[in-house]
Amino acid sequence: MNFFKILLMELRAIVSHKGVLLILIGAPLIYGLLYPLPYLKDIVTQQKIALVDEDNSFLSRQLAFMAQSSNELEIAFFSPSMLEAKKLLKEEKIYGILHIPSHFEANIHKQVPVTIDFYANANYFLIYGALANAVVESINALNDEIRFKRNAQIEEAELGTDGIKIRPIALYNPSEGYLNYALSSVFIFILHQVMLIASSMFTSSRRLELALLDKKEIALRLCARLLVFMGAFSVFILWYFGALFSFYGIERH
Repeated sequence: MNFFKILLMELRAIVSHKGVLLILIGAPLIYGLLYPLPYLKDIVTQQKIALVDEDNSFLSRQLAFMAQSSNELEIAFFSPSMLEAKKLLKEEKIYGILHIPSHFEANIHKQVPVTIDFYANANYFLIYGALANAVVESINALNDEIRFKRNAQIEEAELGTDGIKIRPIALYNPSEGYLNYALSSVFIFILHQVMLIASSMFTSSRRLELALLDKKEIALRLCARLLVFMGAFSVFILWYFGALFSFYGIERH
């Protein structure tokens, strides 16, 4: 019997096995579409960030002090440049970078709006959310203090806008959700378990048949069976990492 006939025979045998077919097709479809990914409420505290203070002024140090006072973050590194800070972020020694630009205090006194960038690894979305909230609260506290001091000198009507703006930048996870970092590994785990269970069930149901064959025939049967399962596996790889990634809006990078 040639290999092509053996391949068709194995394919028919797998398709006719209702239990294997249910696991091989039903399980990936059900898990891929209905997997709920529930997350319990979590509290993130004292996550390390780096501070890049290009102004080194009284107000920039005051902002750093306010941020450090938060329960959610700890300024673990005072980096002289963004290049060094981003290296620390890439190595996951920190989870965020607070960047205070030059002329920060001067622009505040001139009532020129200032934008402070906060970079964070959004693959850890709980950490990212906690750090971003902590920085925003610090910015708001400093804004309130600046507004209060200005109010002693000028009319309230002239205080139309905040002097400082925060711009959180979510790296690697633009949606800031758990799907972008959790779903890939979950899909791989589902496919691995489905293929393991389906192939084991099918092989165990036909073990007596293999015992009656010679070694060459057994090798051909196993190779044909492997190709059939690999074909099914490839289809669901395209389904999971193609169609479902687009459906769930998973970022590809």
